Amino acid sequence: MHSKKTRTDILFLIVLISLLSACGLSRKAGTPEPVVHTPYVFESSKEILPSQHLKYYDLDDRKKELYEQLLTGFANFELSIEIDQCWKATELFDDFRAVLNIVCLNNPELFWFAGETTSGPDNYGNYMVRPLYRIDGKGFMADKNDRKEIIYPPEWEIAEAKTWIKNAQSAIRGVIENLPIYEGMTPFELEVAVHDWLYCNVEYVNAAPNDYNMFGALVEGKAYCKGYSRAFQYIMRLMGMECLAYSGYLKNDLNNLHEWNAVKLDGEWYQIDVTGDATAGKSMDEPCYHEYFNRTDEFMTQTYVAHKLKAKGHDPCIVCTATEYDYYKKTGAYITSDDDFKSKVPEFIEKARAKGAPSFELEFAPGYAAASEISEKKSLINEKYRSNIAFYYLKNGTLVFGWFD
Repeated sequence: MHSKKTRTDILFLIVLISLLSACGLSRKAGTPEPVVHTPYVFESSKEILPSQHLKYYDLDDRKKELYEQLLTGFANFELSIEIDQCWKATELFDDFRAVLNIVCLNNPELFWFAGETTSGPDNYGNYMVRPLYRIDGKGFMADKNDRKEIIYPPEWEIAEAKTWIKNAQSAIRGVIENLPIYEGMTPFELEVAVHDWLYCNVEYVNAAPNDYNMFGALVEGKAYCKGYSRAFQYIMRLMGMECLAYSGYLKNDLNNLHEWNAVKLDGEWYQIDVTGDATAGKSMDEPCYHEYFNRTDEFMTQTYVAHKLKAKGHDPCIVCTATEYDYYKKTGAYITSDDDFKSKVPEFIEKARAKGAPSFELEFAPGYAAASEISEKKSLINEKYRSNIAFYYLKNGTLVFGWFD
């Protein structure tokens, strides 16, 4: 394996070259270098509504052409993008939005694109898309007057915007090159390292200038769910892992769209919500928390998010049923019996002490031990671990924090 810096350099070069070769388009002089992927590939296909899928290679030729035009236009910071006249038909609006969603969700590195566009004919009869960009949190787009003439911002403003993008890309790269990622790590270990870095270094906010994108998360350390998920998605892909932005609604809030991720390990998909972990764990001042790390559809549906509710075209329609890389099972923190409790609690206390952490995480199998039974369970472990230790139950008595002095 290459060193961390060399590997990242190679990946940035590969994705840039692959975009330009795949789209058959060259970058305009003076525009920021796009760091984007070739259209994202899924290994399997499902019969689902066109407005719901994220699979580029399931699109027909006309939609693929639109995808490539939008992707290249956004990457090159184009303020107007000419597309085929067919897209002005009202009945194709949903298809246009679906393709736009695919571009947005598959390319987190387009952090300057706000995900919104305005379209219509110009005064020459061409059908034009005008993207809304966000430059350091401020809206930036071309306007149109009553004569349908496109009015562009002054050249100096465009130049400043491109400079900000270029500097932001450089800053993101600097952060990624210094993540705690090392040679010999397994994909699961890489995933844990990135999750835990985001957990510890990003503050959950919904009012910072770039809280909706990976620049806000990685460089400014302030983001809400979309910023967390796009940063995680981007880094996972740089590390060679398949990762999606995954959308739905919280069970207790069906009005606000939430975004998290799905990641593939050994051919199986898992759901992971860094935002959910950060907002839950940090409220208890815990070093780290992994409740939503590599979970199944069933777990997420029952305990946190309403999977496959009205997802407004964002649902990637994948299936997450595997449990091998569930965080607690993979790390041995899953307690199913008294023997597990007796052997694993001392082990996790020692691991936490070695890291300088005041607590540790366990997950009890359903029905193993109620909160009222924990004092009896403590008697199972070695006496030197019994004093000054307390357990706190979460999520119906299955997720447990242990504190010790």
